[in-house]
Amino acid sequence: ENGIMDDVDCALATHVTTDKIPGQFVITDGDQGGNSMGFKVRFYGKSAHAVSQEKGKDAIMTAIETVTAMQIMVAKEIHVSKPKVLNIGSFHGGKTNNVICDYVEIFGSCRAAEDSVSEYMERRLQEICKGMELTSGCKIEYEHVKLLPYRVNNPILFKKIWDLGEKLFGEGCMSKPARRGLGGEDFGYLTRKKPCLFISFGVKDPAAEKGIPVHTTKFDIHPDSYAAPLDLIYNFVLENMEGIEF
Repeated sequence: ENGIMDDVDCALATHVTTDKIPGQFVITDGDQGGNSMGFKVRFYGKSAHAVSQEKGKDAIMTAIETVTAMQIMVAKEIHVSKPKVLNIGSFHGGKTNNVICDYVEIFGSCRAAEDSVSEYMERRLQEICKGMELTSGCKIEYEHVKLLPYRVNNPILFKKIWDLGEKLFGEGCMSKPARRGLGGEDFGYLTRKKPCLFISFGVKDPAAEKGIPVHTTKFDIHPDSYAAPLDLIYNFVLENMEGIEF
């Protein structure tokens, strides 16, 4: 939005992969990851004693019904061939067991491999919230938090990095991902603006049978992991000082 990318020829980004050892890379020349959309929903009910249900508006039950309707929408309204995920990762409300809860907040994430699916999901989430508001009598607020677009990898940069990697680290060090996931990255914004490439480099301990997944409490990076990606990008810059024709 501030024009930082306007005078940039291209951009590279790196990420770790726990499936590969140091000196190995995973890259692709096509679309990668998914649109990642965060959203919050706030439910405002009416407090009452647990034995006086008719006097209250239960925000917890309304939130449960809303989340169920959201999951049904994803399962039943979008074709099975289109990758998509909806996850409610945070659900907070209520203070004790004998009081009807008057406030709940949920925090969720939608993932999709196509812009049209993301747009459909967001529209339907808002419609579900409006419909549930009428049904339950609770006030419901929907908030769009963010949308990180999927990455678009430039084929010219892909070829240059692939060839350079094999020259520096040997044949077989470069590979393509086995499948497309739905991970979100803010680098996706840059890939929609200029030619870009997202590079994953190996961080798994060569002595370990399996790598420890990212975003877990035991995740770790082997200390030898950093040299290869730094060397790769350093040499890429030196080899393309005169510019790249896209």
